[in-house]
Amino acid sequence: WPDWSHDGRHLVYTETNNETRRDIRYVELGSEGDASEPVTFLSTIANEYRPQLSPDGRFLAYVSSE
Repeated sequence: WPDWSHDGRHLVYTETNNETRRDIRYVELGSEGDASEPVTFLSTIANEYRPQLSPDGRFLAYVSSE
């Protein structure tokens, strides 16, 4: 499940990778609606998924198989 920040500027999501399984990535949307290049936030040999931003956007909760 992807999650949007409350200001609508960031989208966090899970992406599958053959080597590291599921990783958490994000993109930032500009004022013109253009998206930045995706950035890997967390990538380990464990599965990380279901990212959710805190209401103030300072913290990220997620599930890990580790």
